[in-house]
Amino acid sequence: MTNKKCTLCGKQVKEIRRRFCSYKCAGLARQNYKLCVICGEKFSSPPSAETKTCGNPDCVKQHRLNVSHLPQISGSVDKGREAYQSTLAGQRGPEFHGAKHWVIQAPDGKVYECRNLLHWCRENEHLFDGAARQAWDGIVKIKYSMQGKRKRPVGQWKGWKLLSWSD
Repeated sequence: MTNKKCTLCGKQVKEIRRRFCSYKCAGLARQNYKLCVICGEKFSSPPSAETKTCGNPDCVKQHRLNVSHLPQISGSVDKGREAYQSTLAGQRGPEFHGAKHWVIQAPDGKVYECRNLLHWCRENEHLFDGAARQAWDGIVKIKYSMQGKRKRPVGQWKGWKLLSWSD
């Protein structure tokens, strides 16, 4: 036996090269502790984590309120909402960056050209026998059939035909 004591709990250590009496003490010594900025309570958190509060919902809420009034953060929520709305506006209509050019033929033989098929179907829902989303889906399935991507290919949807499309 040695006279060496555990650096955490003070019990006697059985081996010469050890600093702790057990794996439990060694594990507890490796943990990193921080103090909650709101209540001052000690809590376990990795050193790399940017956690500031103990996890108590009241502390978290209070910390968010305190931080939201900082000059570098104030107004960021409003800016985020504006950016989200502008992004949504840019994703609809013919100006959508991913829109394709489509040429389709109606059952009566009339040819229509459009950019962004789903938007066009929504605007011209009166032309279809069903909902705009169903028409869009039917025409897209014709496209997949033409590309050889469907097990059961289709050439038309309720008389509507796809003449061409471009990416």
